[in-house]
Amino acid sequence: MVQTLDVREAGLVGGGNAQEAAAVGGLRVAAPLGRGALRAAVLLETSAQIDLPPGVVCKDLCWPLEPAPLLAPDLLALAQDLARQFWG
Repeated sequence: MVQTLDVREAGLVGGGNAQEAAAVGGLRVAAPLGRGALRAAVLLETSAQIDLPPGVVCKDLCWPLEPAPLLAPDLLALAQDLARQFWG
């Protein structure tokens, strides 16, 4: 299941312009999976607020892996549409 989180509140990066630049869909980020393991993930979208099911906790993202989004908005939308068709 993919969760949406607010990168500004998650502490993805610190300070001003870099922080705003990180809050962009399509950006690859380092995400913690537990026991110290980090994996590359693609940020799908940001949100000022998210409703999580009971027992689900959002972890902080660690840092962006590139200075600019890897996927353009149209390619990100295409990938999301294909995922919805495949996984329902």
